[in-house]
Amino acid sequence: MTTNINTLVTPLMTQQQGPLGTRLAAHLLRRCSFHFSKERVDELALLDANAAVDLLFDSASPAPYMVRPLFNDDVNNTPIQDWIDDDTNTDEVRKRRAVCAWWLRNSIFDPTAHHKVAMFLHTTFSTSHDGLVISGNGQSLTRDVSRFLYDHLRLLNWLTTNGISLKKAARKITLDNLMLGYLNNRLNINNGNGETGLNENYGREFLELFTIGRGAQISPGIYENYTEADVTMAARVFSGFSTENRRNLSTLDPETGIPAGTAFANLHYNGPKAFSNKFVGANNPVDEPNMDDELDTFIEMVFDQPATALNYANKIYRFFVAIEID
Repeated sequence: MTTNINTLVTPLMTQQQGPLGTRLAAHLLRRCSFHFSKERVDELALLDANAAVDLLFDSASPAPYMVRPLFNDDVNNTPIQDWIDDDTNTDEVRKRRAVCAWWLRNSIFDPTAHHKVAMFLHTTFSTSHDGLVISGNGQSLTRDVSRFLYDHLRLLNWLTTNGISLKKAARKITLDNLMLGYLNNRLNINNGNGETGLNENYGREFLELFTIGRGAQISPGIYENYTEADVTMAARVFSGFSTENRRNLSTLDPETGIPAGTAFANLHYNGPKAFSNKFVGANNPVDEPNMDDELDTFIEMVFDQPATALNYANKIYRFFVAIEID
């Protein structure tokens, strides 16, 4: 992360030579961490801008204050941590609250920027557990949502502590079980009737909110950065990526070790996926021999567009600096 972050703070480094001092150290800490204390401010105040940013962003994330969420059972009212790996269907709502409490408690004890960056990723690739009911396609996974939420938050932590690019984050979040349920991509399937089984919800959000952004509307169905037809093409690319029957049976991502969704080739739309001239690059149209390669090619195509970089720059500024961009 060092190079990218240091590039962003070059103006600060130019203006502020030598130690930050208390005022700027406190300002930086408020922007970049949930852990605010006089001791941490005093520590940063003695450093120059470069060293202070390195300390916040490149330091190893400390061991979590709580390794796993605690949950009180109804029989003995004692805290337990192994409920995540159980297959019980009790107190789902309280378990979701326990996961949220676990993450929030860890965040305020984390003196680095990792939890703040994880929150940025969560707001960028927005999902939710609140009121989420996952059913359909022969599955009922509502009782797994608390565990999907736990996996989602662990994924965000993995992305931040390993310095992963936004492009790779977009790839990982696509197969995140909570996201697959929240934006219905688990129901985005080829049911043998052409496109009638396709669900465009995730494809639309991926383009409009998660990556390139719409830009100005030029005409009905045509935007500055993509078209409505491109949303349909994206839904074709995302088709067939779904959840397993149970979270405990989910495929483990070999890189993260976290349960993730699965590519079901028999549910994938194998027809053409030609994108509009809004997407300039050698990888257009997308038509690869297998689902994973096709997904990678599509994401490369989206991230090759300058509008995607600009959209992320705006998101970063609004999250860490100010809502209004002057």
